[in-house]
Amino acid sequence: MKFRTYAALGLGSLLLAGQPALAAAPVGDPLAGLQSMRELNAIVLGNTQGWLRVEGKTFVSGNVTGGGTFGVGNNTRDAAASDRATLTVGGNISAYTDLQNGNNGTNGHVGNPASLLVGGNASNLNLGVAGSVGKIGGTLSETAGSNGTVIESGGAGSGWLGANGGTITTGKGAGFSAPLVAGISVESAKLDADLKALSQSLAGMSATSGNSVTNLYGALTLNAVNDGSGVSVFTLNEAALNAWQFTLNVADPTLTVIFNITGDGNYNWNSSLAGALNAGFAGNVIWNFADATALNINQSVYGSILAPLAQINANSLLTGSVIGAGLKANSGVGLGTYDGGDLGFGADAVPEPGTWAMMILGFGLVGAAMRRRERIVRTTA
Repeated sequence: MKFRTYAALGLGSLLLAGQPALAAAPVGDPLAGLQSMRELNAIVLGNTQGWLRVEGKTFVSGNVTGGGTFGVGNNTRDAAASDRATLTVGGNISAYTDLQNGNNGTNGHVGNPASLLVGGNASNLNLGVAGSVGKIGGTLSETAGSNGTVIESGGAGSGWLGANGGTITTGKGAGFSAPLVAGISVESAKLDADLKALSQSLAGMSATSGNSVTNLYGALTLNAVNDGSGVSVFTLNEAALNAWQFTLNVADPTLTVIFNITGDGNYNWNSSLAGALNAGFAGNVIWNFADATALNINQSVYGSILAPLAQINANSLLTGSVIGAGLKANSGVGLGTYDGGDLGFGADAVPEPGTWAMMILGFGLVGAAMRRRERIVRTTA
């Protein structure tokens, strides 16, 4: 894999000044953002609210406050295979949370094995899938395992802990917790940067010449044509979200369709979807809300929702990858995930999360070494 040049980050001047080097924030990579949408069914860059049901894999940077069930699976639709955990939570889990391992379409199961990573504290967990794995950085309470389950926590355990044929080990300390928390933090920062870069990049795409939109008594018919690269782009204002129906016509079933929605950043989506906007074509569609800070959805949506700055409140089923700053989805998030093309983004990717972790560790070691050298010089002077 290629890596960008990092001289512009000013690391050299920091080192020459004899100061500890600080890790630079990740540079957003739109292509990596697309890949994360292929692998993850829901990406929440803040907290979840209410009960959340997700068929595929989920990443939550903040807290899971209302609980939920994750990795439910789907017999006919899937996500790209990956080694990501079924559920990753950067903060705390404070309500009943159930880890499952349903079918990933016809491609095995959602997890291999079902797995849970939590940076903070966790309570009311149910790891009822045989052989599942749970790693908790903080304290653990009121948790049930299953046959062959391995659950570990860095902090203390309390309340009822039922291994049920598995093992539960608590109090493993900072040596266990620190790398777990650091890894989740690095991945969270990378996802945040990549998905925001992707959203802004999509927003900069011009509407495809030859596309047409007709309005018949409040019903919109959208005819998508190929721009020559397998992509079709529409730019719609927020008033379109209140049309009583969208009908998308697509001649090419492999076409990737991007809807860039513009407006005041506070969106209410009431339009029903028809034509190609169905479960079978959902993997080819991205609804991009680059400026949204609030998105309230009152109809079933087919296609991935990319709104990395927005609190998303959905009262109907969302089918596709869903990305928001916060998420409350009363009817849940269904597979499959984004399955369209690379949209012309280059393959010159920034380091993967594991590489970022190594860089951060390396920068810290360099800083520590320089401070140690300075002390030696002062002692021998």
